[in-house]
Amino acid sequence: MITLGVLHRNDEKLANLFLDKFFATSEADECILVWLDNASEDNSASIVKNRLRDKDVFILSDINLGVIGGRNKIFDEFKNQETSHLIFLDNDQIVSPGWLDNYKKSINFNECISGLEAWQLDNNMKPFKMCTVSDKFFSYVGCGGMCIPRECFNKIGKFDINLGMAYFEDPDYCFRALDAGVCIRWCPSKFVLHLAHQTLGKMHNRNAMFSKSAQYFRNKWRERKDLAMRGIV
Repeated sequence: MITLGVLHRNDEKLANLFLDKFFATSEADECILVWLDNASEDNSASIVKNRLRDKDVFILSDINLGVIGGRNKIFDEFKNQETSHLIFLDNDQIVSPGWLDNYKKSINFNECISGLEAWQLDNNMKPFKMCTVSDKFFSYVGCGGMCIPRECFNKIGKFDINLGMAYFEDPDYCFRALDAGVCIRWCPSKFVLHLAHQTLGKMHNRNAMFSKSAQYFRNKWRERKDLAMRGIV
């Protein structure tokens, strides 16, 4: 059994689309869905809560915890479950049949962190290019679509809250994983459609959040730029 963690805020139509497509796949039977509502101001919370199954978990936050705080809450729930893996999907990553099998078919599914999207960092430790199959290396895999075996989570722990509400938690987590001896795999999927920036893209202070997180990340890893070149295609 897999834990599937999803963050959501303020988009009833998107919430219904995600759930429609997820529940239409047979792989939904293999998952416990942990849905965290990040202080939605519309009817998203009640809509989702009424659609979840008995085995699923609904978490309602009365404040916006951001991406990092919200996912750490999902990590807390995962710790109390007996599932083998935790997969983070963004609420705008729409699945189709075969989405879970794509992870399972990847090399070392039970030993490595897997991701659907891979990025390269530049010399200033900022993401500058999303990878394609022809790229020679990647620096990290994104948290949206990241699959973490329980054994790996036990070694690495949760996301670094010092990064703020959002941004750079994914390269930070991958670098910490590499330091802990955990391998990172990139497994792009044709079974997940990413309608990017449906939530963060609407936040008025996203540029300030990005700059603050970038500075913290750069200061933390400035002596370890070698890690940005260690990804495996």
